[in-house]
Amino acid sequence: MKLSGRARSRIEATLVLALIVTTGLVLLRDLTTARAAKTWTVELYGDDMNNIYQFIPQNITINVGDTINWTDVSGQHSATSDPGQAEWWDSGVLNPGESYPFAFTVPGVYSYWSTFPMDIDMVGNVTVQQPVPEFPGFTVTVAVALAVLLGLAIERKLRA
Repeated sequence: MKLSGRARSRIEATLVLALIVTTGLVLLRDLTTARAAKTWTVELYGDDMNNIYQFIPQNITINVGDTINWTDVSGQHSATSDPGQAEWWDSGVLNPGESYPFAFTVPGVYSYWSTFPMDIDMVGNVTVQQPVPEFPGFTVTVAVALAVLLGLAIERKLRA
């Protein structure tokens, strides 16, 4: 079936618009997909024989929405934030095997320590940052490939 020049132009414009909208929706969906929050573990460790008291790791960087699970692996300790920070937590007394979770919602650098007198060197820092959006590389590649294939199919139909 032969189409007039005007009819062919309308079909081309409609198909191009449909292609642009479809590609945009696919990309938008991927860009707005929320990153799943992660749970991180910080161990509370004490060695009375050698006077070693520490958080492992001592410093950690996480994203807003992530949770730190402070887990006591030996002795009695706590994980308590310094006063005056945007977020505040206090695990209370933790015994070996016990844990205390805290989810961070505000970006910043947070200092914390163990309140036990023996744990004077037991300090740590949590750096909370906004998550960096992940580039939807695979989706972009697929969308471009589909656009090219659709464009070739449209051109072939219009030439027929």
